[in-house]
Amino acid sequence: MTSTRAIVAHGPFKKGQWKLEDLKLRDLGEDEVLVKMVASGLCHTDLVIGDEEPGPGIVYPKVLGHEGEIYPEH
Repeated sequence: MTSTRAIVAHGPFKKGQWKLEDLKLRDLGEDEVLVKMVASGLCHTDLVIGDEEPGPGIVYPKVLGHEGEIYPEH
């Protein structure tokens, strides 16, 4: 099983409910690949959606950060 670290929102940031956590990833399917991310950014949408109270379309927990760059290994 593969593990990683991620910012996980368990509720709104303004209530201190974001944490950096160690996570275990599920096994990959036959039609999936694992991409190694060494850094990721939070965009404006992450900040807005991650600071909302739970409700229609706002579900917790969730992993934030999806903007990354791909660099070939040297």
